[in-house]
Amino acid sequence: MAERHLTLTDAEWRRIERVLPQPKRGCVRQDDRAMVEALLDYETHPVTAQEAAEDHGLKPAALRTRLRVWRADGTLARVRVMAAGALERDRRRRLRKLGYADPDSAMAKMTLAFQR
Repeated sequence: MAERHLTLTDAEWRRIERVLPQPKRGCVRQDDRAMVEALLDYETHPVTAQEAAEDHGLKPAALRTRLRVWRADGTLARVRVMAAGALERDRRRRLRKLGYADPDSAMAKMTLAFQR
């Protein structure tokens, strides 16, 4: 996996797992943890849905479907709240890699905003 990817800790995953909808009976689902990490990557990094899915070993169509369904039912918003620590850790890591000593500076925040 490339360096751009966000990785959830086990504690973060346990919190997120509780807000995910239960799978429908008879429906084979792709790995939820990989799906959540791919969705967060897709939303926070300059990658396509296909790149995010393939980098996490998922089918691109499954990622796009889950994104559409979870946006509509509010699951994605709940996941973002639960993953706030991972998203902040990832933001700071990317800014340090770009050479910003202070990831909270206005210039640093603008840099990431323009990357998407």
